[in-house]
Amino acid sequence: MRTRNNGITLIELLAALAVVAILTALATASYAAVKSRWDAEEARAALYTGFFTAKTQALVGGVQTVICPSSDGQYCLASNQWHHGWIVFQDLNQNREHEMNEARLMLQRALSSSTRLGSNAGRTRLVFQPNGSNGGTNATFTLCDGRGPEAAKNLIISNTGRIRTTAAAPATASQICL
Repeated sequence: MRTRNNGITLIELLAALAVVAILTALATASYAAVKSRWDAEEARAALYTGFFTAKTQALVGGVQTVICPSSDGQYCLASNQWHHGWIVFQDLNQNREHEMNEARLMLQRALSSSTRLGSNAGRTRLVFQPNGSNGGTNATFTLCDGRGPEAAKNLIISNTGRIRTTAAAPATASQICL
């Protein structure tokens, strides 16, 4: 008389492990893409908040307000790389540098390691006048995340403070995203 074994064979176990491995790989890839997209949206919202804070405080306070990249939360960087963080402050003496007696209105810490944010060359800070306008020319920020240059977006702020989003040009995106 033969006895029946209720266990599983090695082949069945390996097949089940292969299915689990494939599903895990698919879930990990999807999670990474979703996380990258979320990090980019969070960075975009933080930058919008910075612009809004700077413009509103310039209008309400009647004083020049500056937003600039900052890695330490105190001093402006002479760089167009904003992913290290930024600050918004009232510029009482209009020298475009944060002094101890000038109120810091916002501090944005560094973005996630997979997120890059850079402005067009020469735009290391934006200065909002008491009438709410942004001096100079339009400023273009390129926002990249872990999905690569093809998913990069441009955030363009006009002199009046209006912000619009467009797809980034491949050449610009590849410079910022690397």
